[in-house]
Amino acid sequence: ENLYKNAPNKESADEEYGCVPKKSGGTYLGRVLIEQAMVADHSIPIIRYEAPEDFMSWSVTVREAEMQTFCDENLSPLLEKLNPEERHTFGEDFARRGDLTVFTPLSIRSDLRKRAPFVVELRSLTYEQQAQVMMFIMRKLPRLSGAAFDATGNGGYLAEKAALEFGTDMVDQVMLSAGWYQEWMPKLKAEFESFNIEVPRHQNILDDLLQIKVVNGIPCIDKGRTKDEGASNAKSKRHGDFAVSLAMANRASYMDGGEIDFTPLPNRDSRWGEYSDDDDSYLDQIEGAY
Repeated sequence: ENLYKNAPNKESADEEYGCVPKKSGGTYLGRVLIEQAMVADHSIPIIRYEAPEDFMSWSVTVREAEMQTFCDENLSPLLEKLNPEERHTFGEDFARRGDLTVFTPLSIRSDLRKRAPFVVELRSLTYEQQAQVMMFIMRKLPRLSGAAFDATGNGGYLAEKAALEFGTDMVDQVMLSAGWYQEWMPKLKAEFESFNIEVPRHQNILDDLLQIKVVNGIPCIDKGRTKDEGASNAKSKRHGDFAVSLAMANRASYMDGGEIDFTPLPNRDSRWGEYSDDDDSYLDQIEGAY
């Protein structure tokens, strides 16, 4: 009883003297655990795009051309390197202003080991151009078997675009909640604890994963923000964006609907079979899923 009186609160006393874990505590993933999952050879690139301040004043044609060039130059070479025999999933965390939109694909080997082959981070980019980049990636992922999107608030836009394109059975439109975190964060932690996942080696990745904190017994993203290393604006912040995106991609790896061939409907101005050259280049590599 005297020991309990000396403790700062009953919860701390229960943990110290009664071996009862706190309902709220520190970081969910330890730094050592995270760094063990980071590739030592820095072979997983982080591809970033920060929209210029006057981006919205550009014409639609110029904005689309800008992002097409970005995708062709930065993403196509990475997508072409993916193993066509491996299953892939896609995870997203959304932001329009302030934080980042992050796209994280996962490659899943035959032994079920998971690796993020690359990560895409977008800052202050318009909805339509975010969708443009998202579609570019998803259409080219070999054996795409599932995708999960942060559909909370404005995030519903990209989630809905993906669901309309790839099907509602394959795209999980997630409304982030305590229940979702409670179900899926332990599964993500298990991947780290079993040394079954590989992520980029970068300070931002570490900071984002350390933002997963236990609050009222539930692992979720802490309200605080961290510095975005490498951003053009020194005041730019992050809010665990990669952590959510990775959790989404890992959640998508549990989707078990089976793979299907994916063929989108033609444009209103097209007849069956008369797609543009760009669409053909996508379709030749698509093996959709779930």
